[in-house]
Amino acid sequence: MNCKIDFYQIVNNELRSSELITKKVELNSSADFYAKTIKDIDVKYGIECLRKVDNIYYAIFDTDKHGLLFLVFSNIYGLDSVNDYYVASYFFSDSSLYLDSFDTLIVNNSTIDEVMQIDPFGSFIYGLGRTDINDYSFHITNDGYSVYIDYNEDKILDINKKKDEHFILNYILPIDL
Repeated sequence: MNCKIDFYQIVNNELRSSELITKKVELNSSADFYAKTIKDIDVKYGIECLRKVDNIYYAIFDTDKHGLLFLVFSNIYGLDSVNDYYVASYFFSDSSLYLDSFDTLIVNNSTIDEVMQIDPFGSFIYGLGRTDINDYSFHITNDGYSVYIDYNEDKILDINKKKDEHFILNYILPIDL
């Protein structure tokens, strides 16, 4: 399949995303976009809002989940083609996800399923089968916090909340925050 866009030509750092995005995309899980190329993403969703900051591109999508999806593309091979920019990170901006959204969770009692109900598009890393690290999830809130949750099997082992200094926020333009 051919890429629908010449991604160099549609970069727009001036207009608000709401002025560029005309459609909603359907999301099922982060597996739909994680580690895909910018070309893969364009073929699947059709990129309408693309930004460039330094050597990083990011696309914004309005979703059927009542929030915005930010996909950050990094060029891991140093070449300059659409096949060399991969989704390096993502952030799902759910207008209702704040730090206090996680206040109902109870260590040693609440489960991964309860966390998924709060933030279905958080980064969930589990089922690795490793003994040196716990399964965990990572969540970014709209009020600027990161929430890291460790699991023991499916129960919450620990919840760590801190002011966010996550990679992706360093590349998001003020017009999009």
